[in-house]
Amino acid sequence: MENLIFLEPRSTFDTMILGVSDKGLVYDQDALIEHWKKEFSDSATDEDEAHIMAVEWFEFNVLGAYYGEYTPIYSSKESLELVLEDI
Repeated sequence: MENLIFLEPRSTFDTMILGVSDKGLVYDQDALIEHWKKEFSDSATDEDEAHIMAVEWFEFNVLGAYYGEYTPIYSSKESLELVLEDI
């Protein structure tokens, strides 16, 4: 599909692609949140607070973004495996 929309930078986020659907790329939301958790972690931010910040970042800036018809889809590996088992 030539209309696929990739998260940037691709060098970081391409490894978090779980697959491709007829609607677009499917990203591992848990891996994305873990990435931003590491980004938000510092000496002034504990692990729990960094996790909350990462989830909020994901929900507001990524999950809430619409890029058109091929906006990426986000799923956890566990949820995707359950769906695939039912097919």
